[in-house]
Amino acid sequence: IAHQNSAGGSPTAFFNQAFDEDGFTVAFSGGIARGMYKASVIIDGAAPSTQGVSPSVLIDTTPAVLETPTGTVTGTDVDIEVESNKTLGTAYVALRLSSDPQLLAADIIAVTGDAVVGGSSSSPTGAIFTVPFLSVASGTYKADAVFRDDFGNVSAVVSSADLVISAG
Repeated sequence: IAHQNSAGGSPTAFFNQAFDEDGFTVAFSGGIARGMYKASVIIDGAAPSTQGVSPSVLIDTTPAVLETPTGTVTGTDVDIEVESNKTLGTAYVALRLSSDPQLLAADIIAVTGDAVVGGSSSSPTGAIFTVPFLSVASGTYKADAVFRDDFGNVSAVVSSADLVISAG
């Protein structure tokens, strides 16, 4: 089995896979850039050899890369901005006390663990996603952010500098 960009060119991966009457499954994972691909299957050993080519399918296994989140604090309100190299998907942000460890991606998305408050944005301005938080209790926080693209790829977690919020 080989897969290649549907525009042609050399195949980017090869797999040899034995199969039986139930067929077979091959999983492609890790680092396949977004693009249209076709899979080509050659059944060798049949008389004569048989070849099949799949229709084009859109594939992307590469997670987004985020810049360090920044925060604008106005009284007890804070707007967190995070820039992504991808715009199709959702940016998730959670605030945690700065003394707590960095949140896991799953905790940011679900607003669990040490997350004090969380939110998301799927409407960027350019490549910048803004997540507003209103009436946050006084304290020193960090904003942890993660991005899940339209294929379900989740970026690495990035954290802001300290954000000091004061009620007055």
